Amino acid sequence: MLHKSNPWKRLKSHQLFQIFCVFGAIIQVSYIFKRYFSFAYSTRAIIYVPDRTELPDVIICYDMLYMVNQSKLITVYPNLFQQSKLNHSEVLEVLKNSYNGYFTNLTIKQTWNLMLSSEAAVHSAIARSAPDKGKTITYDCPFRNVFYRNAYCFVFTCWTERPAIIWSRNLYRGSQYETFFEINFHQSFFQKIHYYYLALINPKTTALGASLKWESQETVAQTQSHRYFFYSLQVDYLPKPYATNCLNYSELGYPSRIDMINQCEIKLAMELLGAPLAWSIIDYPYDKLFGKQIYDQRKEDPGYLKTVEEIVFRCFDAAKQPDCVARSFYSSIRSPIPITGNFAKISFDTIRDPIYRITYEPEMTILDALIMTGTALGTWLGFSIAVHIPRFFDSIICNCKNRKQSAGLPNYSYTRKSKLSRISPNHDRVFTLLSHSNRKESFDSQLKPGFRFPFYLYYELPNYDVKPISIRSPKSPKKSQKVDTFY
Repeated sequence: MLHKSNPWKRLKSHQLFQIFCVFGAIIQVSYIFKRYFSFAYSTRAIIYVPDRTELPDVIICYDMLYMVNQSKLITVYPNLFQQSKLNHSEVLEVLKNSYNGYFTNLTIKQTWNLMLSSEAAVHSAIARSAPDKGKTITYDCPFRNVFYRNAYCFVFTCWTERPAIIWSRNLYRGSQYETFFEINFHQSFFQKIHYYYLALINPKTTALGASLKWESQETVAQTQSHRYFFYSLQVDYLPKPYATNCLNYSELGYPSRIDMINQCEIKLAMELLGAPLAWSIIDYPYDKLFGKQIYDQRKEDPGYLKTVEEIVFRCFDAAKQPDCVARSFYSSIRSPIPITGNFAKISFDTIRDPIYRITYEPEMTILDALIMTGTALGTWLGFSIAVHIPRFFDSIICNCKNRKQSAGLPNYSYTRKSKLSRISPNHDRVFTLLSHSNRKESFDSQLKPGFRFPFYLYYELPNYDVKPISIRSPKSPKKSQKVDTFY
């Protein structure tokens, strides 16, 4: 009866330990990549006072009725003033009572042309910036006009080629009440609007979204200075494949996610309804009716409401991923201060209160995974990139060269009497096997002076019949020349 031998008993202790090391390396490397491909992340919250303040965009809105140019209104609607002369307040009262009658049939473009010019409202908008921690520079901030619901708004953008930045130490050198951004309004305009509401938004983005915080303030006949301070909340998300799944919308041609939603809703609403939605930001004088007017007329129509719902669903589905950097600003006003002069002021201080920043960070990056993998292979298997990688490529190159050199050599047959051994590359004596007599001369004639056999050729142990080979030059050597002989 034959007994099967156990192969594990033939292994020596160091071989068993090597197998254990291989299994240990496989388990640890598998655990490392399992953690990496789980794409786990951690949340870090920071509360700090920044060394510098970047000025966001400022949007200031007024009731549309108070922004009407009375002289243009008389020209467009002469029948309104045929019975009696009305002053500004009486015209506004008539407009309030007959808002649907006079504005229902006006397009966005016609209403746009009825508004007061920006020069009649704003005297100047000045920002101060010290981007290189050097001398503080002062420059004018441009602004644009937009419609938002039933309001007419000015959006001040001081971010031109680069953001407006003030470093804290620059402000501390000067007066305690040094301003960062200041808007001067004509007092004749400011006292007629009765109130305004204001918000801070990311530069060159749309003033929409649930994170937008509006601050309202009344205006009076006396010239005042309204001074604001603000702080921010910033959330940094991670892109796909992490669960936060953020998207950089600038790659799609939009400043932010809310801008993509707003443009999508305007485009689809004009195609399907003939007018933008009631809550859309209108920054262009379209020759279409306002969305609020269409909504008031058709809000009882189920088909209209279903179309609006479909538009909103399609646009939010197209931009369902959050911004990779979501930043919100929160402003608060100090007590208004009476001042002299003909210009009311709205100004902003630099951030001196703590701001909040929440960052989602990957628990393991690809660099961390590679470092841990290298550590595991080095610990368990003694693997070294500096040693083993060059050896690997050298062996490939040597094998290719040896194959080319041995491509033209004839084949030899021999009878093996014992095991074969490899010859060392530094061995001084190279042996060859006995060949067929009919191929011997042709092989000797191909050898040239200085020929070396490849290091991987096998040679015979002493129980082989070994014959030295002489290497001769093509020309017969002189008697004084020596012939190299290999044994």
